[in-house]
Amino acid sequence: MTKNDEKKVEQLIGEFNRAWTDGRLDDLYVFFDERVVAIAPNGGRMEGREAMVKSFRQFLAMARVEDFRVTGIGVDVFDSTAVARFGFVVRYELNGASYDETGSEILVLVKSDETWRIVWRTQMPVPIEPVTGDTPPN
Repeated sequence: MTKNDEKKVEQLIGEFNRAWTDGRLDDLYVFFDERVVAIAPNGGRMEGREAMVKSFRQFLAMARVEDFRVTGIGVDVFDSTAVARFGFVVRYELNGASYDETGSEILVLVKSDETWRIVWRTQMPVPIEPVTGDTPPN
């Protein structure tokens, strides 16, 4: 385990999140291995870089991200494999309603030719609730 590899993975996570939140979806390909696997919170499975980028396209075609923040990153490196986890807070608009979501994401990355790529991904969001602006009664 080297601090340099930990920093590279942390930087990759930052660049990855900036790319999708800025709508630079063609930039996402470089972050994923061609065989990447994602496990959705509902247990669904998605395989392949094309499918992964397509899922971001579909989400951003339906939703407008108003805010996205990473709340902490932890990285463990084992030779050419890294496991990264981070919390997130996101606010987005979907079908005219705003949603706040808080959760965590886990990524497994593999280093090949000095480049880290995501090979496995999952998110564990807390249930989302519409933001109504109303204050609940006491």
